[in-house]
Amino acid sequence: MSGGRRLRRWLAVSLAGIAIVAAVIGAVDAMVTSRGDFDPRVIADVNGVAGPDPVAVALQVAGYPDGDGFMPEEIDDACESDRCVVVITDENLGDDSVAAVQVRVELKRSCDVWVPEWIGRRWRCWPNRGIPFWGGWTTIRCS
Repeated sequence: MSGGRRLRRWLAVSLAGIAIVAAVIGAVDAMVTSRGDFDPRVIADVNGVAGPDPVAVALQVAGYPDGDGFMPEEIDDACESDRCVVVITDENLGDDSVAAVQVRVELKRSCDVWVPEWIGRRWRCWPNRGIPFWGGWTTIRCS
């Protein structure tokens, strides 16, 4: 194989790899950048909460472990050097109207500790319990 063909093949493989990585990063970014899909919570509710681990801080402000000692089923985070977004999903609520709750916590690093900057919550209701469709997330509390 000539040098020119090898270079074109290497470029094609490299560009395909870059496209795949960009798609994955885009999907993760879409998951954690939709602040408008959450009902904002007053940040004063968690005044003074901070710590060295952003996920631990997010769990604390979201109320985990809960009163029975349970932790959420899913925790997704996207962190950079001074910013972090944590999305916590809990589907084992034992509630007859709420099928799941999701909490989004945005944190910033300040003096080597992570501090909550924005908190939002949304719900997924059981059928006929608050919204006209079932299965999607809503900022309207289930009834």
